[in-house]
Amino acid sequence: MWLGSSKHRLLTLGAIVVVISAVLWRAPSAITRWNQRQLAYQIAHGVEQGVDRGNAEAAAEPLRRLASFGTSALEPLVIVAASQRPEVGRQARRIVDEQFAAWQVRSQTDEDFDLSKQTTALAATLLSHADEFDPQGRRWVEGLAIRMIELTKTLEAADAARLLDVCDLLLGSIPPNGPRLRTLPETAQSQLLAAPSKLGVPEIPIELLAVPSESSRSVFAGSEKGTGNVRQDIVSDSSAEQDATATEASGYSAGQLTSTDPWSPAWGPPLNAEEVSTAPGMQLEVSVAPDLRQPEVTENKVVEVPTPQEMKRRQQAMRKLSSRVLLSQLPEANHYVAGSIRQVLRERGFADAEMELAKQLTSAHMEDRIQLVEAVATLPAEHARRWLRWLLEDEDASVRLRALAILATTNDPQLFQLARELAITDQDDRVSALASRIVSLR
Repeated sequence: MWLGSSKHRLLTLGAIVVVISAVLWRAPSAITRWNQRQLAYQIAHGVEQGVDRGNAEAAAEPLRRLASFGTSALEPLVIVAASQRPEVGRQARRIVDEQFAAWQVRSQTDEDFDLSKQTTALAATLLSHADEFDPQGRRWVEGLAIRMIELTKTLEAADAARLLDVCDLLLGSIPPNGPRLRTLPETAQSQLLAAPSKLGVPEIPIELLAVPSESSRSVFAGSEKGTGNVRQDIVSDSSAEQDATATEASGYSAGQLTSTDPWSPAWGPPLNAEEVSTAPGMQLEVSVAPDLRQPEVTENKVVEVPTPQEMKRRQQAMRKLSSRVLLSQLPEANHYVAGSIRQVLRERGFADAEMELAKQLTSAHMEDRIQLVEAVATLPAEHARRWLRWLLEDEDASVRLRALAILATTNDPQLFQLARELAITDQDDRVSALASRIVSLR
């Protein structure tokens, strides 16, 4: 009896020890995640409230720290991405794009990384805050959801189904662009269709229906007299109109007037062409029909359409050129050359939206190139770095300074080398000072 009770006590004590060990083993990680989540909300609140309107780049560093917390900081990061301050929201959306791209790269190198779990969590977080985004942010959410849907091709069936369900709800929560059309409820439509029309059908007098129309008169006269008496037809039509007006003014109806000629009034014969031509102050202009005019002589322009073999040879020659040279030729190229350039650039990873920026890259106005720097900042980091490196070679110091400041926030692996070269070779004091500061911070 005593042995049985001792054995029971030992088993109970062992179970308690196991439970306590499990709690102690999981408690630090749970506490760490809770602390990270609270810290993430604090950082997000600080970014939202503390960043000056003219210094939006200052939000990049705390936002990157926020992204390093992983899934525990997804909701605070999405809240900042939905900020009503465009400069802050744009920075946060760029960080989310970078994190999404980093997940894809990691899934290709790390077999233990669960890409579907991270992506589904991001989609669910966006769904819970979809109504907080402005129109520009909604377009970004829609584009990110479409990229997630394309990602499901590489996932397993169960994981892809879960992600597709969330993305479907996410796209359904985004209203379409443009004004919404006003529609009537079904009950209102049925009542409108069933209600009789209040507008009565106009009753036309029988005597008016018996009078031929003006167009039929001209056709009848032209068929009998030929096309040569165009002036006489016009005179008869105008006189008939004057007669009808006079009849209405005098109060007589069409049935009370007697005439030997059904097309002329009873009180006198119609004027002929000679009388009209000799009448003082009356001149009629007869316009020639468009089909009787002399055709305009135009030069035959031959459009040279390249053959598929020529297009293929042209693309092979373009593949030897750099991407910047191709982008500089794109705005001035014709339809066929531009198509070849776009095909080569797509093979190098350029999106169609990036190709639209080529005109600003080759613009002679500094303001256009400054706007290009701001537009490039919204691209994913890998694409933005490529453009910013080109803009570091711009002839204007303001463009180089702005490009270097934004490039410093993208974690470019070549940043130190580029900054060191600019610190030595750049003739502008502002650019060289910023480059020296970047080198010293490494």
